[in-house]
Amino acid sequence: MYVCFCFNKTESDIKEAIKDGYDTIDALSEYLHVSQGCGVCREHVESLLSSVVCSVCGMKPDSCCN
Repeated sequence: MYVCFCFNKTESDIKEAIKDGYDTIDALSEYLHVSQGCGVCREHVESLLSSVVCSVCGMKPDSCCN
């Protein structure tokens, strides 16, 4: 499912980036450019940030084992 239509980014793109360590809205914005266009996707991106957990340790990215 597309989350950011301005830069054609999907939910999968964003989740993968979060798991790769881009675990803040600023980091995701710089890496994927999400929320840099119209800004409509920002709320969804923030929701994804709070829901994705590390597949290694099962914790949220901000307290992850990586």
